[in-house]
Formats: sequence, structure tokens, C-alpha cells
Amino acid sequence: MIRMIRGLNFGLSQASRYCADMRSKVHKFLRALYYLEPMIRRLLFVLFLLTSTLSYGQSALLLVKKKQSAKTGRFKAGDDIKVFTHGDREIAGVLGVITPKAIYISGSRVALDSIHKIRKYNKALIANGFTVSAAGVVFAGILTVNQLINNEPLGLEQNSYIVASGFVVAGLLIARMGYKTYKLDEKHYFDVIDFTRFAEPP
Repeated sequence: MIRMIRGLNFGLSQASRYCADMRSKVHKFLRALYYLEPMIRRLLFVLFLLTSTLSYGQSALLLVKKKQSAKTGRFKAGDDIKVFTHGDREIAGVLGVITPKAIYISGSRVALDSIHKIRKYNKALIANGFTVSAAGVVFAGILTVNQLINNEPLGLEQNSYIVASGFVVAGLLIARMGYKTYKLDEKHYFDVIDFTRFAEPP
């Protein structure tokens, strides 16, 4: 019994020493972190500036502005777009190089003054919308199959069909929000913010 008590005391003393040692290490770490905090902040600020410079240095923005309004449509390289020209020509693809006079869509040059309508797509939002609609259609199909199997009259579960219809309508609305069309007219015009001042490719 005495040996057990001695062993327990020894274990408690070792645990106490370990906790004290860990407490000391944590205190030293926090103290070092406190002195390094200003340096860390400076490094993060420098990294932010470098990232911003590099990102803006490789891109330009195409804006659709409205006179006497702060609302703008923004287009950048990599956006999925579709343009309609005055010659009834439609060009769709990925927006590439943006210059003050023209844009390049999947390698095709389109002069800005030839565009009378431009559309921007959010394919992820469109896909999500169609997924929701498809879920509603599948849900309605499952209800119909179950009613046929159970020899029940169709349309018996009206509330369930209303829910399914709600999914379909909501999905279509979400998909509709996935694209935005801008018309170029007397009130709307293009403005290019060129961060790189690159020369227009031949």
C-alpha cells in the first residue's frame, strides 16, 4: 500500500513538472510571438501588395457604364460571355485579352464599337439552377411511379406535387440569375480600365 502511494506521488510530481515545463514553453512562445507580431504584420502587408500588383498587372477590366449612374457591368479575362454585333453576328466563348479598342473571345477579335449587346454567364449558378429543377422533376416522377404501383389515382398527393413544382420554378429562376445582358445605346457605353497598358495584338 505504501509503495502504491509512493508511486502515485512520484507520478503526480512528474506530471506537475511536465505541466510546469509546458507552461514555461508556451509562455516563451507567446512572448516571442508578441515581439514578432509587428514583423509578421509587415510581411503580410508586403505579400498583399505583391499579390495585388501581380494580379492587376496581368489583367484589364471591361466596364459597361450608364450615364449619370454608378451602376456598372464588369467583365474580366476568363469570363464566359456572348456578344451581339451590329451585323447580327453572335460570338460566344471565354473572354481573353481586353484592349481599349477590342476584345478577344476564344481567339476571335471583336471591335468594341461593333458590339450592341453583351451577355455575361455564371455557369456555376446556371448549373445549380438546373440541378434544383431536375430534382423537382425527379421528385414528381417518383411520386407518379409510386401512385401507379399502389394503384392510387394520380394527383392524390397534391401538396407533394406543389413542392415538386416549387423546386422546378425555383431552379429556373436561379438559372435565369446566372446571366446578365447589357445593351449598348445612347445611355450605355464601354469603358476599359487597362492596368498593363499592353499593346493590342496584331
